[in-house]
Amino acid sequence: MKKILIVDDDAANRFLMAQILKRGGFESESLDSGVRAVETAREIHPDLILLDIVMPDRDGLSVLRELKGGRETVQIPVIMVTARDDSEMLATTLEAGASDYVRKPLDSVELLARINSALKLAMYMEEHRKLDQLKVVQEMVGAISHNINQPLTALRTHMTVLEQKMCGNEICSIIEPYLNGIRSSLEELIEMVGKLKRVTRYERVRYMDGVQIVNLNQLVDKGEPEDS
Repeated sequence: MKKILIVDDDAANRFLMAQILKRGGFESESLDSGVRAVETAREIHPDLILLDIVMPDRDGLSVLRELKGGRETVQIPVIMVTARDDSEMLATTLEAGASDYVRKPLDSVELLARINSALKLAMYMEEHRKLDQLKVVQEMVGAISHNINQPLTALRTHMTVLEQKMCGNEICSIIEPYLNGIRSSLEELIEMVGKLKRVTRYERVRYMDGVQIVNLNQLVDKGEPEDS
């Protein structure tokens, strides 16, 4: 169920929007001030925010600008809610990153229609953003795998020659376990390069100190065959 954050200083408006959202199949959470709006958005990660423009403690426009300036909240669609008939102000909110706006008194059909439209647009933009990111990753790993693959191939060849030269030598039995370990690690590296070449999707995982890294085990679709 999609979660929507309502930010409005008017209790009656908050109640009305919550009831409309409930009938529309949405979950909602409400705030009576813009002061904690950004912090709450970071905490609950709503799918959309309904944000009143005129509020006493902090106006909706300043909240919107902070939301769109934050890495964690920039992708959240925001629909501005206003009783004002001020085209210039509405244009300013749209330029600041608002997805849409609705006027008070609220019409339930219009509100739900605009919410669904904003959610569909946000989903499309997220898919497009991921495709763009994937393209960058594919170009990057393609260059990396090409440069890594050449020395790995040479190392594999040298290992084969070394094993052939050592075969029959009395020292062979001593160093053979180490050679096998080197070959095993080498084959793992070659397999990893093969995965990089076939990247079709990727997943970030948390590493340490808030840093995220790409999970190499999730680079290739499970049904995709491995390189020989």
